[in-house]
Amino acid sequence: MRNLEVIRSKVTFGQRVYVQPTEFTARCNMLSDVIRNCLHENESTLGMFKDINAEFMNGNLDPKEFYSLCLDIFDVDDFKRVLFPELIALLPDICKQQVFTDDSFFI
Repeated sequence: MRNLEVIRSKVTFGQRVYVQPTEFTARCNMLSDVIRNCLHENESTLGMFKDINAEFMNGNLDPKEFYSLCLDIFDVDDFKRVLFPELIALLPDICKQQVFTDDSFFI
């Protein structure tokens, strides 16, 4: 209950606190495996994804660019249906999460 009070107080003042989802590490490992499978273990393409992801996390790519580049390297259906929801759920940046969950993002 104490943690919930801390989160509520931070949200009240406009700050957001990231709380890791349950089984965060296991889910990250599973996502990594799924990404490798979707890319058919292609190390070059995996490296491209890691670079794209790093650029996004460092603020060098905006969310639409990140999304578009991911669609270029993954099967569109796999990315939209399987990978993207889990990437967002495990994204440790509330502001970036909110951009992707805003209805206007896909317009």
